[in-house]
Amino acid sequence: MTLRDLDHYERRAVHDIRAWAAGDRGRLDGVARTLGMASGRVNKPVEWLVDRVMDDPKVGEALRAALERANESLSRYMAATTPVEPAAAAYGLDHVDDIADLHLRTIDAQLASLRRSHRNVFLAMGAAEGAAGFAGTPAAVAAFVASIPAMQAASLRAVSDVSRHTGFDPNDFAERQFVAEVALRSMELGGRGTEDTVHRLVGLGEQIATRQTLDQLQQYAIVGALRDRAQKMGIALTKRRAAAMLPVVGAAVGAGFNAVHADRLLGGASVLFRARHLSRRHGLDLSDLIGPMEPAA
Repeated sequence: MTLRDLDHYERRAVHDIRAWAAGDRGRLDGVARTLGMASGRVNKPVEWLVDRVMDDPKVGEALRAALERANESLSRYMAATTPVEPAAAAYGLDHVDDIADLHLRTIDAQLASLRRSHRNVFLAMGAAEGAAGFAGTPAAVAAFVASIPAMQAASLRAVSDVSRHTGFDPNDFAERQFVAEVALRSMELGGRGTEDTVHRLVGLGEQIATRQTLDQLQQYAIVGALRDRAQKMGIALTKRRAAAMLPVVGAAVGAGFNAVHADRLLGGASVLFRARHLSRRHGLDLSDLIGPMEPAA
């Protein structure tokens, strides 16, 4: 089968997947710029504040403790067993593998519900963080840092949920690796730089589809690399959160920051797993599905 043989709904989906993978910014891009999350870096006008806050001993101590907890959480996730029966049951099926035969339209209905549910979790977390009235002080940043392990855990749960509901079993080590990579690269998605990150993840997805079972030593090496990436994510989250703590204040700031994070995480996960589903169902190359944009059918 070729891309031309896909039905209208699937061809439209491929167009949307390519648009997102090419960095086509969504409605939250303006919010991302305001909160210092655009283009994968902190905005220049508040960079001096970020550097000053990050150098504070309170922030450093809180960050070290948070990263240690985040790494422990990541290690637990990589060793955990995830129930897949609820995902199959959501479609009236007995086995998660049977989801591979479903039309993308059916899967999209489930993914829309999942995105709303997980986005609400992130918004609630952000509102709770902002309710105290952050103002960019070291104590306020340190308070946010304490929530990083919870944000990482919520990110892993969200991507794992998308994985299960598109018919991929996150109990397989390689699939857990892919889920973790998507979750930990979420801040690289949704704007400039998206295309490079998506293609790196596509390469990993193609590798996972063909490689043999890894031995224990190889698995340890992969978990070690993921722990390093988790630390970088925690530091980047802290810097961007410090940049977001402008004199404007409160729940709106916290919820806005988390809304951008949720949009990038869930958008990226949906794009990648929808493409992987089409690739598996129709025997298409994953890289072709994420290729250059073409006019919509």
